[in-house]
Amino acid sequence: MPYLEKNKTDFIFTLYPGGGFNTKDESSLQKLKKVLTSPFFKGVIVTQEFTRNFIIEKLDCPQNKIHYIFGGIIPQNSIDIKRERVYKKEDSLNICFCSAKYMAQGLDKGYDIFIDVAKMLLKNNYNVKFSVIGGFDQDEIPLGEYSKNFIFYGYKKYNELSEIFLEQDIIISPNRPFVLNDGSFDGFPLGAVVEAALNGVIPILTDELQQNSHFTDNEMIIIKPEAEAIFHSIEGLIKNEKIVHLMSNNIQSKSKKIYSHENQLNQRLKILDIYI
Repeated sequence: MPYLEKNKTDFIFTLYPGGGFNTKDESSLQKLKKVLTSPFFKGVIVTQEFTRNFIIEKLDCPQNKIHYIFGGIIPQNSIDIKRERVYKKEDSLNICFCSAKYMAQGLDKGYDIFIDVAKMLLKNNYNVKFSVIGGFDQDEIPLGEYSKNFIFYGYKKYNELSEIFLEQDIIISPNRPFVLNDGSFDGFPLGAVVEAALNGVIPILTDELQQNSHFTDNEMIIIKPEAEAIFHSIEGLIKNEKIVHLMSNNIQSKSKKIYSHENQLNQRLKILDIYI
C-alpha cells in the first residue's frame, strides 16, 4: 500500500479465503478496510460468494468494484490428465484425505470425521482402503486394528499429487468453518479437492457457508460434517459402480472447464481491460 499510494498507482487485487483474511480479527479487518478505501483501489476479485457478501455488508465495499469469479488460479498439472482407473465392485474402493495440519486432530479440516467414517466402513467389512496425504500420521488418532488399511504419504509436492489421486475413487473433505479460530474459513472446494477432482476423484465434502455455485449432485456429494451421513453416502457408491464411474467422469470434466487457465485467466483479463 505505501508503494502504490506513493506512486499513485491504481490497483486491482484478488481476495482469497485463508491467509490473513479473518472475518473476526480486528487487525485483519482494519488492513482490509484500508485497502478497500484507498483512492487508488479500482476493484477486487472475489472467488466466493461469502467473501463478496462479507465485504459489502461489513466493510461497505461498493458493489460495482467487486468482480466475482468462482475458483482460482491453480497449477495446470492435471488439466489434460486421462484417468484409466475404473472402479469395480470386486475391487477395493479407494478413499483419501488430503490436508496440511493446522491444529490437533485436524478438526478444522475434518480429519477426525474422516477417521470415524473409515472405522465405520471397516467395521461393516466393506472392501475399502484409505490414503492420507499431508500432515497426519497413524498416531494422530489411534487406528487400532484398522491401521493395516491405511497408507500415510506425508506432505507431497503439488506435482506429486496426481500419481496418488489417479488411484483414488473418493476424497473426503468435511472441513468446518470458524474452528481453527473464530473468524477463519476455507474456500470451496479446498485446493487439494480441486486437484483430486481434476484427476477424476469424487469429492464428498461440506459447504457450511453455502459457497458452491457451480457443481451439481451428479459431480460431487455435499453433506453435513457428520460421519454417519458420509458413511451412508459411501455405502451407496460402493453398491453402484456405474454411478462411481459416471460421477468420476462428470467431476473431472466440470473441473477442467472451471479451473483451466483459459477460463480463469480470460475472465481476469477482461476485468483488467476495463480499467487499462
